[in-house]
Amino acid sequence: MEALTAWSTFTLAVLTFALVLLAAVNFHKFIQNINLVAKSIDQQAASIKLQTDSLNSQIQSVTLQSKDMLLNHKPVVYIKQVIPANNNDLSDPYSCSFVLTNSGKLPARDVLVLTISNISYGKDFIVWNLSQTPVKKASVYPGADLVFGLTRVSPSNNKMAKADLRIKIQYYGDGLSEFMTEEMRYILSDRTHRKWINVSPTLDIFFHEKYDELKSKYSDLAALDLSEGRREIVRDIVSDILGIANVQKARPDELIQAFAGVPKDIRQNKYFQINGLNGGALTGLQYPPLIDEKDQLTMLGVSAFKCVAEVMGSD
Repeated sequence: MEALTAWSTFTLAVLTFALVLLAAVNFHKFIQNINLVAKSIDQQAASIKLQTDSLNSQIQSVTLQSKDMLLNHKPVVYIKQVIPANNNDLSDPYSCSFVLTNSGKLPARDVLVLTISNISYGKDFIVWNLSQTPVKKASVYPGADLVFGLTRVSPSNNKMAKADLRIKIQYYGDGLSEFMTEEMRYILSDRTHRKWINVSPTLDIFFHEKYDELKSKYSDLAALDLSEGRREIVRDIVSDILGIANVQKARPDELIQAFAGVPKDIRQNKYFQINGLNGGALTGLQYPPLIDEKDQLTMLGVSAFKCVAEVMGSD
């Protein structure tokens, strides 16, 4: 009896061990299957990612190609020349015609030309900020020209002494959703031999001539020819930071003191969004020395600031 019991117990133990072993083998195979499925999913995910990256690269490539096509084939509209009406007669600037052209590869749509001019007919007759729109809603095709003139604003017997003409051109291009703009500036005076001359948009012929007239009042400025760029920097500081009236009425020592904190603000780009002044502007004022190596205003700088303020205050 005891032998039978022992044999039964042994048999049951062996059977239990076999079942546990079988379960362990099956569990191991189950884990292997799970790992294989997970690995397969990872491989599919990696494949999908590669396909997505490839599609994104293709999209970026097509987008860049599209932008490149638009940039290379967009319309480019500007004034290519100014021509007199008859036999090169320059006695009447109003008789001249401005030739607008499109040198691009797409038509320019809804072309708008706006002109703003300051015209002097002598000391007693000056027209300021005269606005005209000589071209409205026109189309200019590649290689084509469009000619326009200015509307006369004075009797023909009044001779134009000098003029400062700002021209803004706005237009659409096929396939482009935003306006494109071009700004140009022309001046006319005896110095330009009565011809319209295209100049930098920052040039101000009236300021230039008034400055040359007034600087003789300041002995240290009289023989010094400040560049247009340096005078523009001084104008920005006088008008946008110190104030024209404040500069005019300040004594030299007061002006030097008022300027003392300006360089730090300029170097920190406090005024950059207003007029583009930055550290490079201060470098430009160091020679000729309107400011010294410590960014302090010199006496030459005082004269320049006073002269510029006087010119601006006389407008």
